[in-house]
Amino acid sequence: MPSLLRHACSYNVLANLERVARALGEEKTPEVFVCREALRELPALAPERLAELADILEALSRWLRGRPAKDGVHAHIYGLLGPHDKVREWLVASLYKTLKLWQHHLDGLFGKTRRLPSLI
Repeated sequence: MPSLLRHACSYNVLANLERVARALGEEKTPEVFVCREALRELPALAPERLAELADILEALSRWLRGRPAKDGVHAHIYGLLGPHDKVREWLVASLYKTLKLWQHHLDGLFGKTRRLPSLI
């Protein structure tokens, strides 16, 4: 239970609560999945997050390269980022690199490979 409370903000909190309740009913020790184990549940519990991460990465990459927004999602992200300047470009490149590392980690968990541009 302490592990669940420390990670209650994760997208799989409802699945964890269900596991805890089931274990209590069966008088067993509950399993709580956080961090790496929780990421393995991502495709089943929140598949839209995988697609959103790919969309965000593509939008950041296009914004950094000065390309026009591809669609409404990209236009929304461009609006949030604001106009180009040196500071924003550095911050967006840093965000892109961080999200790219997460994408590579997730791809590794699910046995996928993906080439993402190196922008830094």
